[in-house]
Amino acid sequence: MFVANACGSLKLAIPDDLSILSFNNSLFAQLSFPQLTSVDMNARQLGIEAAAQMISHIENPGLPATKIIVPHQLVERKSCTALKEGIHYV
Repeated sequence: MFVANACGSLKLAIPDDLSILSFNNSLFAQLSFPQLTSVDMNARQLGIEAAAQMISHIENPGLPATKIIVPHQLVERKSCTALKEGIHYV
């Protein structure tokens, strides 16, 4: 993990000095040190929905675009400090 290595060389402690968040909850997020907090996008369901939409649009070219929200969750691990209530992060 390049970011964690760079932080170590700069004497920055994860998560005390810097929090790291990953996307898609890969095996890499679980095996890295520290383990990465990650947004699990449910990649399998995302692929299923994308394929279904593509098939629908091939069969019905005039079909309007559809928005679909795939269930997702935040998997908290060791790379982020706990968010404090009332503080907004950008």
